[in-house]
Amino acid sequence: MASYFVRENRQSSYVELNRQEIKERLSNGIIRGDFIVTEDDGIKNPYKIMNDHTVVWITVDELLSSPDDTDRNIDYNSEDIPGEGAISVLRFFAWFDLVFGIIASIIIWNNTDNYSRGIGTFIGFGVLLQGIFICAFFLVIASMAENLFAIRRNTDSK
Repeated sequence: MASYFVRENRQSSYVELNRQEIKERLSNGIIRGDFIVTEDDGIKNPYKIMNDHTVVWITVDELLSSPDDTDRNIDYNSEDIPGEGAISVLRFFAWFDLVFGIIASIIIWNNTDNYSRGIGTFIGFGVLLQGIFICAFFLVIASMAENLFAIRRNTDSK
């Protein structure tokens, strides 16, 4: 059964409930129909969901007015939009490049003799910095792509 984050507004704290618990609390007057809700995707941590402005929030009334099997109007599934899997690949290669850059620079520093110590040190630092900067660049590109997919998801759901 799907789990949802329910809160009074974007600044308030949240409670995690399933659809049945939302119905019960609404009928008991604990929550109102204008409270906002988003689905817990089980992947992102709650703190990120609460502070991410690209997350789609709908009201409790909107959630409960949709049939149980169409809750996916606030889904985070990567099957919706082709190409979202590429973000994971890009993130993998970003971290792989960083680790490879660190290992390669250590190997360069350890395998330079006294004659080429100065050049080996500079090349080692160059490889290390390349690993750091390419990792950061790939992560920025992946983050931009993720935001574009979130914008697309938000505009398609309206």
